[in-house]
Amino acid sequence: MLVATLGKAFGVNGSYVTASVTVIAYLRETAPSYIYPNPITPAEAAAALVAHLFDHNILATGLNYPVVPQGDQEIRLQVSAGHTERDLDYLLNALADFRQ
Repeated sequence: MLVATLGKAFGVNGSYVTASVTVIAYLRETAPSYIYPNPITPAEAAAALVAHLFDHNILATGLNYPVVPQGDQEIRLQVSAGHTERDLDYLLNALADFRQ
């Protein structure tokens, strides 16, 4: 059996187990951390959103401390006069797709 976490290597919640089918089945039925998993962190959700937008060719950047005060971290999108109504609709559709 091999058990590993993802926190230090990837900076996210989670871990994994590799083992025989019997051991995995047992863990799925009895492990409290599998039955009651931790929710993702706000940072993980923000990273997923930025990655989703990047996959749709939309540039979004994160503003983190010390650029902004602790607790005021945000994702920034910059709209210019060069963007069309179609561009904005594309962005809104990409954001709506992320929520689903």
